[in-house]
Amino acid sequence: MGFEPGTYQLQVCRPSCPGDPLVMGYLVLLDQVLSPADFPDSLRRDVSFGLLDPGGSTNACFSIVRRDPNIDTYAGIDPIALTHWDGPDSIIQFIRFYSSADAGYVARLHATPNGFAGEGHSWGFGYGRGKSGPAEEVIGHRLGAPEPGRCYKRWAF
Repeated sequence: MGFEPGTYQLQVCRPSCPGDPLVMGYLVLLDQVLSPADFPDSLRRDVSFGLLDPGGSTNACFSIVRRDPNIDTYAGIDPIALTHWDGPDSIIQFIRFYSSADAGYVARLHATPNGFAGEGHSWGFGYGRGKSGPAEEVIGHRLGAPEPGRCYKRWAF
């Protein structure tokens, strides 16, 4: 069992899912590079192109929303962005859901029969230099083939 390109419904929960998710949305994993040109003109100004994978290839995108804008996780600060995924067949080593010069959110995921599961952490700025926030469970249910269009639709909880 391994990861395959596709569209996944994503949840970030603390301490575990299912439950009352902190963040929900869609993650799309592709087997090709996704560029800003793939997004509508009206959205290009809003998407954090390249921010989440400086120097790498962007082969994934997401559209996520935070249940509460004041919640203490960095996942979802960027509601729509391009990112990168790779790793052995059954593990995505790290996927970024937020990144700045002094803080970020990263998850390590493993494949499950219906999608993925793993753990994510906020790190930096508000937590202190070199420190991480509490562990959060990150799960995804595979919906089907890659649909990059899900990454540029804003939606509410």
